Amino acid sequence: MQPGPKQGADQPSRGLFREIDRVQLSWTKAWLKTAVIVIYFVVATVWLPSRIVQAGFVARLPRFARDLIGSGAWLIPMALGIYALWWAERNRRI
Repeated sequence: MQPGPKQGADQPSRGLFREIDRVQLSWTKAWLKTAVIVIYFVVATVWLPSRIVQAGFVARLPRFARDLIGSGAWLIPMALGIYALWWAERNRRI
C-alpha cells in the first residue's frame, strides 16, 4: 500500500509567503514580498481610514466621533500588520 498525499502540517505550504531559506532568497521574491507588505500598509493604514472618515455617515458626526472612528480604522489594521510581520518573521516566511 502506497502512502497517500501529504496532509495537514506535513504538507509544504505554497505561495509567496511560504517558509523560506533566507540565505538563498532571490531578489525577485524579496522585492515581491516587500511590495505586498508596503501595499498592505498603504492601503490599510492610509487609504482605508481616509475613505471611512470621508464616508457620508461618518462625515456628519461630531469631530470627536470622527477622530475616534478614524483612529480605530487606523489602529486595527496597523496592529494586525505589525502582528503579521512578527509572525511571518518568527516562522521564517519573510
